[in-house]
Amino acid sequence: MEAAPPPPPPPPTPTATTFTFTCPRPPAPSMASRVEGRTDHAVTLREVGGRAGVLGLSPLGACRNMAAQHGGPRESSRATPTSEEEEEQECPAPPVRTLTTIMSPEEAATGKKSNWSELEITGRVKHLSSSLWKLTHLTALYISNNSLRFLSPEIAGLRRLQLLDASCNQLSSLPCQLGDMAALRELHLNDNKLQILPYELGKLFQLHTLQLQALLSVMCYNVLSDKYATQQLYSHCPSWALHWDYRKKGVMEEISAYNADIICLQEVETDQYYSFFLEMLRPRGYDGYFSPKSRAKVVTEKERRRVDGCAVFYKSSKFTVVQKHVVEFSQTALANCHGSEDMLNRVMTKDNIGVAVLLEVNKETFSVGWRPVVEKQMILVANTHLHWDPDFPDVKLIQTMMFLSELKTIAERVSGSSWPPSTPPPIPVILCADLNSLPESGVIEYLSRGGISEQHRDFKELRYEKCLPSFSCKGKNGKSDGSVTHNFHLKSVYDDALSFTNYTQTFKGMIDYIFFSKTHLSVLGFLGTPADRWLTQNVVGCPNPLVPSDHFSLVAQLELQRPPAPPPTPPHPLWRPNGLNYLRHIM
Repeated sequence: MEAAPPPPPPPPTPTATTFTFTCPRPPAPSMASRVEGRTDHAVTLREVGGRAGVLGLSPLGACRNMAAQHGGPRESSRATPTSEEEEEQECPAPPVRTLTTIMSPEEAATGKKSNWSELEITGRVKHLSSSLWKLTHLTALYISNNSLRFLSPEIAGLRRLQLLDASCNQLSSLPCQLGDMAALRELHLNDNKLQILPYELGKLFQLHTLQLQALLSVMCYNVLSDKYATQQLYSHCPSWALHWDYRKKGVMEEISAYNADIICLQEVETDQYYSFFLEMLRPRGYDGYFSPKSRAKVVTEKERRRVDGCAVFYKSSKFTVVQKHVVEFSQTALANCHGSEDMLNRVMTKDNIGVAVLLEVNKETFSVGWRPVVEKQMILVANTHLHWDPDFPDVKLIQTMMFLSELKTIAERVSGSSWPPSTPPPIPVILCADLNSLPESGVIEYLSRGGISEQHRDFKELRYEKCLPSFSCKGKNGKSDGSVTHNFHLKSVYDDALSFTNYTQTFKGMIDYIFFSKTHLSVLGFLGTPADRWLTQNVVGCPNPLVPSDHFSLVAQLELQRPPAPPPTPPHPLWRPNGLNYLRHIM
């Protein structure tokens, strides 16, 4: 009797993969997600603790964390895996917001079903498949940080949808069928090009959140100048991985991955700016401004091409440049030395510079429902790279004071009037910098607190007392009260969130910063550093074959707010016929 043939083996059980969308370029991570890759062309949607989310495979990209500052709409919607699910997280990060679970073959064999009701698609997607609108079980759909120009009317088929996030796209109109989505409770349309909303949205009787905010994303990144990338300084790195022809690809991948509206770079060589950065970023919609360090004026043409400096790039679709400025610290020190030998011998001899670009925000950037108070909304973007030597904290502190003093002059010229010390800046300021200073330094104290004592330890008891009043917000003619102050009302994006931004074999610390005017801007999210476990297992120091610079880039998403209303006019004194003076409030 012939034996019965063995049953065919069961088909391989897929993981909880649901869809795969192919993008023309590597996807960039969402500003509110925590663990997302950014170098794979395929965006795979997997079960994520009850929702489908994006998971890439880049070792470095998957280990960098996007942290949200405020408990926005996406914070509250994150689900947590149940005890039956196994959390797969190659690079753990505190507290992870997007958790990916993979169904094991054993679970699939028992008949366990993949159950998710939320979906996230990101990666500069330009068109959405019509099959997406057939997923009628969805309760939340995240399609932010893409390049969508329109939404299909078929979206109304998602009858159970309660949250729709279409922020950070290029939407100029919305389908009126959105008004038929009666279950919709949250609608996020930040950072689009909307000028008119369909009146049918008034039918959404359950809608309690409608966001139409002006958002700006900013990157600060020291790309490591080629002339500093030597085997003597970075002996842990193979020589081929130090070569600019290799590193520049990783640098550009890092820049393009986050698609920031404003990009501030340090240690950009003159030749690299014109032959590489400008050529690569202009086709992506950026224009820029660059200035090399002061020594470029006194070296030969061949040497000038390798002098590094600071560059600011901005999206020309969002901003129009109004003014460009360069601040040479050596020249500013010479003009304000007041006979101080320390100012001449220690500060003036350093050739560091800072650049500032005054940008006007294009009106198309503001969605309907949000309009700037002033007719022309300006933003002053500043970028600098301070002296490197830890034995010169006084120089770094004075360079910072000189830079802010010049920025104050620029802001006053723009506003057309003097700037009283007690009032906030007339225009918002964004300061990106490699300050070569740790968080406990005098530089950070001065920037964060708005002032510093003239007897601060970082001055090292050197004779600067005649020079410092020139840089105080009270002006050159103001009387010294023992401190040097500024009135930019600055706040750091990261505060104490990071322990390092520079990561080499011999030094690890936070020396890069993004500051902003807290009276005009607020933080929605920022990019963290790679997880410590990934670094200790894969990296001795940076740069290396995986990381193109000794610095990690900083990325923040800022919200442009309405400036505070001016204080009320004090009551006018009026006189009665009998001569009694009294106060009367004029309504």
